[in-house]
Amino acid sequence: MEFLTAQSKRLGYSAVNTARSALSTFITIDGVKAGEHPLISRFMTEVFNQNPALPRYVETWDPQMVVSYLESFPDFGDSTLKQLTLKLAMLLALTTAQRIQTLEALSIADMEVLPDRYVLRINCLLKQTSSKGNGSRHLPPVVLKEYSQNKKLCVVGLLKEYLRRTDSLRRGEIQLLLCHTKPHGAASKDTIGRWLKFVMLQAGIDTSVFRPHSTRSTVTSAAKAKVPIDEIMATAGWHSRCVFGKYYDKPVVETSGFADSILSGAKLC
Repeated sequence: MEFLTAQSKRLGYSAVNTARSALSTFITIDGVKAGEHPLISRFMTEVFNQNPALPRYVETWDPQMVVSYLESFPDFGDSTLKQLTLKLAMLLALTTAQRIQTLEALSIADMEVLPDRYVLRINCLLKQTSSKGNGSRHLPPVVLKEYSQNKKLCVVGLLKEYLRRTDSLRRGEIQLLLCHTKPHGAASKDTIGRWLKFVMLQAGIDTSVFRPHSTRSTVTSAAKAKVPIDEIMATAGWHSRCVFGKYYDKPVVETSGFADSILSGAKLC
């Protein structure tokens, strides 16, 4: 038992529990399904105690820190291609609450241009795509709306400039996000993740704690105070409230408070 528990630490409780469930479907011990046998149950309890399956984050970062950093970028026409790319990737992540996998899947071939918005349809297999009911469940179209209150943060204006700037670089490439360095090929998930991490780091987010995919949690958690839960679910592509409540709804880290206001105004004797 001690040997097995020590080995399970390398995998974690979730991985071991998945194996237990799989083996239970065709293995019985003393007439009982393997996963329900008292000895296995004791083993799984010890595995959990040694290496519990806890959420990665118990709180999340304040998206306003990143928004303020993006606002400091030059105007779209004066920005470099790198600045346009970094800003577009992060604004897409913040305004759509989508996974990096979805950002990679965005395509100009499936994009509808309207006067005040862009509509991008996803026609490929994603993590949330499943076969339920009478057909496959796909992610609803990603809608990017014009934001007239602040032109520097308007994803529609930014995307227009990005498409204009990358038009001559595409050479038939239909993926929306391209690498800002030569040969300007389609950006991979890892590349997009590095862009998000760089922007987070520059904005003051502790990237040793929060990874790029935490953008999905932070924007939906922050939006909860002002946006109906049904709109959050529709934007993020969730069909069950419990998914948001269990995995994504986190308290936002406070960046300032009473103690900080007192200490910041203190004078040294």
